[in-house]
Amino acid sequence: MTERTHKKIDLAAEQLTTAFHIFLDGTSMASALTLAGAAEEILGQESERRDTSNAIGKMYDTQKTFLELLYGKPVDLKSYRDEFNYPRNAIKHFRDSKEHQIKVNLEDAALWMIVRAFSNYRLLSLPHLECEAEFNHWFYVNVAGS
Repeated sequence: MTERTHKKIDLAAEQLTTAFHIFLDGTSMASALTLAGAAEEILGQESERRDTSNAIGKMYDTQKTFLELLYGKPVDLKSYRDEFNYPRNAIKHFRDSKEHQIKVNLEDAALWMIVRAFSNYRLLSLPHLECEAEFNHWFYVNVAGS
């Protein structure tokens, strides 16, 4: 096998596409979540590098005032991000040797990580992925239109 140079954005797009297809097939929500999470992270970091807010940053900006009113204190971006990334990080890392199980809806976690990854992809104004129209249709029929 030959070593080659790969663009991280292209690899993230491949991971996102694969995550979406695994999600649709229903074969492994954990795999869909981790692949979408890897894509979301790379695409989100690239958005930040380009000085544009990424999906999680935009969500935080929209909800920050409401969260401060709800909790009676400021909620920082890191805590907010950690909360949304918990399912992905919990299945990727074994930080607590006593934590042998997690309670999470993997299907929901995978779906919303895919949504964030697609959002970051779009924020970068990259060429449309072949699966984007299929994802948009699936999302409208199964989530937004229900």
